[in-house]
Amino acid sequence: MNPDDMCSELIDLAEASLALGDAEAALQLLDQVEDSCRDNRWIVTYSETLRLRGDYEECLALVNDNFMTMIESAEWTFARSLLLDATRTYDHQSNDLECLEFLCSLAFGVKSHTNVDPHFYLQLVSIAASRISGLGDPASASAMLAMAEGLVDTVQDARAMASYLWVKSEIAEMSADIDLAISLMTRVFTQYAELEDWSAVVRIVIRLSFLASVYLDVNPDLLFQTKRLVADVMTRQLGDSSSSDALWLQLNSVHLDLVSGDTQGAIACLEWVVSAYSLDYQAIGYAELLYAKCEIQSGNVTDAHEHLQLAHQIYLAVHGTEWGNQILRVIAHTYMELGEDTVAQDILVMSSPPQSDLSWCLKNFTL
Repeated sequence: MNPDDMCSELIDLAEASLALGDAEAALQLLDQVEDSCRDNRWIVTYSETLRLRGDYEECLALVNDNFMTMIESAEWTFARSLLLDATRTYDHQSNDLECLEFLCSLAFGVKSHTNVDPHFYLQLVSIAASRISGLGDPASASAMLAMAEGLVDTVQDARAMASYLWVKSEIAEMSADIDLAISLMTRVFTQYAELEDWSAVVRIVIRLSFLASVYLDVNPDLLFQTKRLVADVMTRQLGDSSSSDALWLQLNSVHLDLVSGDTQGAIACLEWVVSAYSLDYQAIGYAELLYAKCEIQSGNVTDAHEHLQLAHQIYLAVHGTEWGNQILRVIAHTYMELGEDTVAQDILVMSSPPQSDLSWCLKNFTL
C-alpha cells in the first residue's frame, strides 16, 4: 500500500472511531499519519478529536492556525466543519463573548474573499446571531439573521435551514415568545428526522422538552405535541442510552410529566432515573429541583424546601452561565410556590437575562 492510501485509510478508521464515540482510538490513528499527508481532511478530523477529548485549547489553536488557509483556497466544506468545531468548543467553555469575538474576526477576514460560499456564510451568520441572542441582544441577533435571509432558499440545504430555524427559536425565547420558540424547534426536529440524524434529533427534543416544561402558560397543544415527540424518541432508544443526552432527556421528561399534572408518574420515573444513571453535579441539582416540585404537588412542603435548597446551592456554583441562570430562575419560581418571595426575588435579580448592545459587530458580517 502506498503512503497516500495508508494515510487515507488511517483517517477513515479515525472517522469511524469518532462515530463510535472513541476519541482516544481516533487520536492514536491520526498521530500515525505522516506529516506530508496531514491535509485538510486530517485537520478537521483531528480538530473534532481534540474537542471530543476535551482538549479545548489545542482544538482552538489548530483552528486558528488553519482556518484562513482553508478559506483562501476555497475549501469551504472543510471550513464549515472547522467552524462548527470551534464554536462547539467555545460552547463547552461557556464563553459566548470570546466565541463572538472569534466569529467577528473570522467574518472580517472572509470579507476580503471575492467569492464567499453562501452555505458557509449562512452558517457563520446563524452561529453569530445565536451568540448575540444568548448575550442579551435579540434585536441585533434578528438584524444579523436578516442579512442572510435571502440565502436560505439559495443554499437549499436541510442542515443549513435547521440551523437558521434553531437560531430563530433562540431569539423567540429571548423575546419571551415561547410558543413560537417551540413551533420553530418542532420544524428543526422535522428537518433532522428526515435526514435520520438521530443524535441531533435527541438534542433537539431535549431543547423542546426544556422549553415546554420550564416556562409558564405554554400552549396546551404544543405541550402535548412535545410530550409525544419525547415519548417517541425515548421509545426508539436513539443513540447511547447511558449517555448524558439520554439522561437529560429523561429528566426533562419528568419535568413534562409534572407540568402535565402527572405527579405519580413523574415520581416513579425520577426514582428510576436517579438509580439507573450516574448523575454529574448539575444533573443532581436538577433532580433535586424536580424532587422539590414533586413534593410540592404532593403537599409535602418541608421535604420540598429541603430538596429546593440543595438545588439552589448546586446551581449557585454555575451562576452567570446561560444554563445556570435559566435553572436558577426556575428555582426562584419554585420558591414562590412555597411562599418564599424574598428568596425568590433575590435569585431573580442575580440570574436575570443579560442585556447588551452588540450592534457594533454587525458591520463585520456585511459582504
